[in-house]
Amino acid sequence: MAQLKRTMNQLQTGGEGEVHLAAIPGVDTVLFPDFLSKLMQDHPNTRLSLRERPMNPL
Repeated sequence: MAQLKRTMNQLQTGGEGEVHLAAIPGVDTVLFPDFLSKLMQDHPNTRLSLRERPMNPL
């Protein structure tokens, strides 16, 4: 949790940071494009990792 707080603070102040996201198929192509585009425009020094993961069977 402390690492997340540091990263969010760095993003808010324009510093560097890393964002790692994972999503189920379909969600990443619907929800993330606008968000990720804005994030990268506002914070060009941020490294981004996006992984698509299948939903685990119940």
